[in-house]
Amino acid sequence: MPINQIIAGAYAIPLGGVNVYLLESLNGLVLIDTGSPGNADVILQAVHELGKQPSDIHHILLTHLHPDHTGSLATLKRATGAQSYAHPLDASIIRQGGDLDPQSGTPRTFLPAPGMETMFHHYISPVFGVEGAAIDHEINEGDALAFLADVDIIFAPGS
Repeated sequence: MPINQIIAGAYAIPLGGVNVYLLESLNGLVLIDTGSPGNADVILQAVHELGKQPSDIHHILLTHLHPDHTGSLATLKRATGAQSYAHPLDASIIRQGGDLDPQSGTPRTFLPAPGMETMFHHYISPVFGVEGAAIDHEINEGDALAFLADVDIIFAPGS
């Protein structure tokens, strides 16, 4: 799948049903989310298309614990050596890995946004055997990230 430039220094990598994002920063590349288990090769190929190496990814930010956003974290951490960041409510679940059902059985309930109920129940399904991965930094609303000085961290949990 091709990498799509959004604006200078910001790219979307489509993974079929979900995108991950790559940002150029003064401190290396920043990857936002990692896709489902098995998506690491597509992401790393996109990095190569930019003329970069896996080791150029220095930071991986996770928006939330759903396996289609965190599923390739362990593989990407091994390939890049990047530091990872997640909210404290999600960090312990991501570290543990295992069988993840976003609709039940997690310490934090995920519900669809209003009007998205049908899509949520159709597309969000359990993913089995997600490999746990280290979360190096737990981040909260209002925290500052030195490598993304213009980005605000906002906690926006589901209802």
